[in-house]
Amino acid sequence: MSPPRVSLRAVRSFVRRQVRGSVPVAWHPSFRVPLAGLEAITGMDPKRAESVLTWLLDVGVIAQRDLIEAAEAPWSWAREVHDAEYLATLDRADVIAQITSIDAERLSVANVVETWRRAVGGVVAASLCAADGRSAASLAGGFHHAAPDRGAGFCGLSDVAIAISRLRDRGFTDEVVVYDLDAHPPDGLAACVRDDKRVSIVSLGVESQWTVSTPILDVRVPPLSQDEAWLASLDHLLREAPRADLAFVLAGADPLAGDRFGNLACTESGLLEGHRRVLGHLRGTPVVLLPAGGYTVGAWRVFANAVAVLAGSRQRVVRGYDPVLRRTRDVSKALDPHALGEEDDWSDIAFDLHLPNAEPRLLGFYTRAGIEYALSRFGILSALARMGFRGIAVELYADHLPHRVRITAEVDDRREVLAELSLSKRAIERWSTVFVEWLSLRDPRGGFNSARPQLPGQERPGLGMAEEFGHLFVRIADRLGLAGVSFVPAHYHIAWMVRGRFRFVDPVVRGRFEAMRYALREVPLPEASRRLDEEGLSVEYGEAVRWEPALMVAPGDPELRAFMAASDDVAAAAKEAVLTRLL
Repeated sequence: MSPPRVSLRAVRSFVRRQVRGSVPVAWHPSFRVPLAGLEAITGMDPKRAESVLTWLLDVGVIAQRDLIEAAEAPWSWAREVHDAEYLATLDRADVIAQITSIDAERLSVANVVETWRRAVGGVVAASLCAADGRSAASLAGGFHHAAPDRGAGFCGLSDVAIAISRLRDRGFTDEVVVYDLDAHPPDGLAACVRDDKRVSIVSLGVESQWTVSTPILDVRVPPLSQDEAWLASLDHLLREAPRADLAFVLAGADPLAGDRFGNLACTESGLLEGHRRVLGHLRGTPVVLLPAGGYTVGAWRVFANAVAVLAGSRQRVVRGYDPVLRRTRDVSKALDPHALGEEDDWSDIAFDLHLPNAEPRLLGFYTRAGIEYALSRFGILSALARMGFRGIAVELYADHLPHRVRITAEVDDRREVLAELSLSKRAIERWSTVFVEWLSLRDPRGGFNSARPQLPGQERPGLGMAEEFGHLFVRIADRLGLAGVSFVPAHYHIAWMVRGRFRFVDPVVRGRFEAMRYALREVPLPEASRRLDEEGLSVEYGEAVRWEPALMVAPGDPELRAFMAASDDVAAAAKEAVLTRLL
């Protein structure tokens, strides 16, 4: 009897399954940075680690078995690198505020410090894998500005220096080289490891007044340098770099164009090529890969691609991939409908006929307990708790439309509203959508400043969670079998922020909005929004172009999406008509 034939495709698939997931990755939920408004103030995405993890698991670069839980590093580890006097100040809000650039009154000191300590634990765990000959990554780390006696630039603890110290304590005596591709020099790290003669640092970044006192192999490129100059300097750095028995690679994303702190103009493909060259140069050397800096929406993609290169995967993040959407979709599928509120058809009948339910239900479906269950599973409540809010409660008001949900917390011995949303249903042609009557996300602590200017309509700074709530509305529409999510933006900046998913239903208004975007493309968003609310855009004839609220929709139903697309020609003509009038 002849053996069964096995196709080449099956063999390749088997090999991929064996190789895939060969890189250990350190992770912990506390890697989400617990700072409200961090993205608005700095551009840093507090969800970067979550986004990278979502993509890595989704496309199969790693598997669940490859995840290492990052332990919270004990203070005894930190004392091997940092001065005891400095560590004693890390329970003070003013010290954490100086390191993070966040107002002291809006900080949860313990949770910020936990993020740093967990990151240290992740870097140590990854370095132990590398010491055993297996490259690894941590989804948080690369805090290269933390010095023995101070923290700076979001860096509170020198994770790489602590990891090297732990390796030395375990008897690892070989040569360690740190490849720092962050735009800024590793001043703190260099100070922390200056007495270890078997540690070398090579650094590539932008020319600035920020210098390193300890000698390192440092290459600086002019401000606003693009891929070609950055890669040429990287090649020079690699030619001069010393031999390594173990390497840390800080794959900083702040050289990306548009990063408000990096001051360079590289592309994501350019940085990916750089990471290929560095990891290719280090082939055969165990590597610890860390994210370091990055203050743009694309920072997570840069590091995700770097981990894929380290894992030997050809997967790359596709433009338009939305990790928050993917994460909420997966969680939504796993939610128990009965825990959310599903019982029988009576809830829908009562809602449609405006009859009272035995228990109030959001849009005739979600009970208060179900809403709390969903918010917990989606990570909303834990994220708020890590921002320092206590006594968080969910309230539901569903006696009549529109229905309202409030999330409140205890702040300075009083109960404050953190989030308030009001929902109903609204028809668009023949389709029914979830209509967001109102959404308010606000941090009752602190106020506005030059780093975070007040936007029109804002009473308090936000929480930095608008994207997540937006995806929750999409999941509600899916759950209720509705065609999408709709709302009316009160101000220009709100429409601008959601423009990737929502579109104006009226094609003339859609074209007018695109004309506004083009005319205001060089104007900071707060100023643009205020200008449109007040004097408007000057025109050659007719009335000034001002902001006028109108209905927007995020279509989920393919037919509704096609209906919207059918009027794109009308929108394009409307855009040109407005542009011809503008001065």
